[in-house]
Amino acid sequence: ATQERVQCFKELESRYIILFFSAVWCPHHQDRLRELIAWYDHCIADKRPVSVIYVSSDSSDDDFAEALTLLPPTWYAVDRKQDALRRSIASA
Repeated sequence: ATQERVQCFKELESRYIILFFSAVWCPHHQDRLRELIAWYDHCIADKRPVSVIYVSSDSSDDDFAEALTLLPPTWYAVDRKQDALRRSIASA
């Protein structure tokens, strides 16, 4: 399941992209995630072309796996081990 969520971003062309930088150990993670999911659901209901990419700062594979269970299945994820990609996204 992790491989399916950590996908090529080519299919995201012509969509609004929301980057969600977070980690499950962050004290505000759950609150921000709930808010973002509500906003995302509203956008989808309005047929807005939006996608969310979770950019992981999780400290372990187990934390990253836990984070994926909390995300909607249509969201994408950048694994915490993909340091070069994470740095590239953060500096864009």
